[in-house]
Amino acid sequence: ALPVVSQASSVAFLNNTLAPHSLVSIGSASTNSLQTGYAQMSGDLGVGGFIRFRYAPRDQEAIVPMETRNASSYVFSFDNTNGFATGVALANLAAVPASIAAIIRNDSGAQIGSGSVSLVSNGHASFVLSDQFASTANVTGTIEFDTPPGGRITVLGMRFPPGGRFTTIPVIASTDPGGGTMAHLTVGDGWTSTIELVNNSGNFAHAHLKLFDDSGAPLSLPLTIAGAAATT
Repeated sequence: ALPVVSQASSVAFLNNTLAPHSLVSIGSASTNSLQTGYAQMSGDLGVGGFIRFRYAPRDQEAIVPMETRNASSYVFSFDNTNGFATGVALANLAAVPASIAAIIRNDSGAQIGSGSVSLVSNGHASFVLSDQFASTANVTGTIEFDTPPGGRITVLGMRFPPGGRFTTIPVIASTDPGGGTMAHLTVGDGWTSTIELVNNSGNFAHAHLKLFDDSGAPLSLPLTIAGAAATT
């Protein structure tokens, strides 16, 4: 569950010096009460990191890289149909209160809703998307969160299938260049791979997707594109 939380953050920190090419793992100890919040890391050039969520009762993990972008908006796709649910986490990285505007669109790009999330300075909120924004219930689409003028935010999406497991949803920033690569896909023997392309601009945009097999040759696969059958 992702209860709605909006609270000021007490400053808690760790300082560490990493040896060349080294790894430091910082794990949270188990507690009886649920606590939520966010993390912010600053470091020298070359220091990066990931956060690994683990839910012990189902022995499941999901991994998220630390956000390094400072963008005017962040967008991710959501699916609240067929028993799926979408979770959202937001953090206000500024030392002043923030009202974060949200714009909700369907798959075709038409706006179907809007709203905002208010956070105190350095505050955090997490919620089930359809609980916070009713227009996202039982539909698929995208949601955009806009950074307030002079502010800075960070955004995370989470996807919960009907079976109760979860994964994270990558967030597209307004500063991202077009295009990208995916190092792996698997199809068959019970596996499927779904590629979601999101146009974060206000203009028509062209996207050209190439698939390759292990030897580098073109990979021909039966697909569905926006629900219609096709073959690469």
